[in-house]
Amino acid sequence: MPATTLAEGCYERMFQECKGLVTVSTMVLPATTLVESCYSSMFNSCTNLTTTPALRATTLAKECYSNMFEGCTSLNTAPELPAEALAESCYSSMFAGCTSLTTAPALPAETLAAGCYSNMFENCKVLAQAPVLPAKTLAASCYSSMFKNCEVLAQAPALPAETLAESCYHSMFLDCEVLTQAPALPAMTLAKSCYTQMFLGCTGLTQAPALPAMTLAKSCYTSMFNGCTGLTQAPALPAETLAESCYNKMFHGCTGLTTAPELPAKTLAAGCYSGMFRSCENLKNVTMLATDISAGSCLSYWLYEVANNGTFTKAAEMKSLSFGDGDASIPEGWIVQDYTESESITGSAPDSDDSEFGN
Repeated sequence: MPATTLAEGCYERMFQECKGLVTVSTMVLPATTLVESCYSSMFNSCTNLTTTPALRATTLAKECYSNMFEGCTSLNTAPELPAEALAESCYSSMFAGCTSLTTAPALPAETLAAGCYSNMFENCKVLAQAPVLPAKTLAASCYSSMFKNCEVLAQAPALPAETLAESCYHSMFLDCEVLTQAPALPAMTLAKSCYTQMFLGCTGLTQAPALPAMTLAKSCYTSMFNGCTGLTQAPALPAETLAESCYNKMFHGCTGLTTAPELPAKTLAAGCYSGMFRSCENLKNVTMLATDISAGSCLSYWLYEVANNGTFTKAAEMKSLSFGDGDASIPEGWIVQDYTESESITGSAPDSDDSEFGN
């Protein structure tokens, strides 16, 4: 295959589902400058393929390698990927479903493109080590679902970027069940959905990264640690100005949590705490200092199915409380106390006309 000048989609799906194809070790794809979708799905679902052709391209194009080896369940070694300048979705799902792949190729690029690594190693069930990811300049969805369902991946790569992009880490480690420690996340200003579902289902995760950001974005932490049953301590959440759905379902189902991080914001945003601690069945200490809880669904089922007995600490200015198992209620049996006073309040639920938490 000697061509060095390619055309859009020229080799797309060329050998797709050629289940008898075993080796292409002598094949070289010599083009150094690629075009859109040129190799997309070229060997998709070649389930007996054990080797790859050499890939020499240094200038990539949109979707050039997308799904190229997806479903190649016998492939155990990836080709070198020398390009340092990426293109939109260039490696998207390139090795998705390669269930025999044990080693990832080096990924030297320091400036990313939209969706460039999305789903790249999804369902690579024996991939034990992630490649180094040096990029400090991200792009929308650049790492989205990159290692989703990598069942034996125990250590996450360092993520040095301090400026994020929309959905950049969305579902990056979703269902990586043996991942025990998260990487540092130094960003101070977030982007829409940047950490959404990042560690969802990581049941082995025992330590959460520090989350220092003071400027949040819509859905930035949505379901970030959802289902992380091994997590026993939540990170501090210092932001005092919230965004729509920013903490939505953040710790849903974290059964190892007993104490919630202090929530200092005075004014809530729509959906900001919705489902935040839902099904945290051992949670029994919550400090929430809001005085304006009028935003829509801001407390929707946020303490639903937590411990039967616990302590809720509120701002002294917040007078009205509702007890029960309803939408925004404080659980029955919990003690309620003021943040600035040591005296506890154990009274019954107020009249519904006074209840702000019951709205």
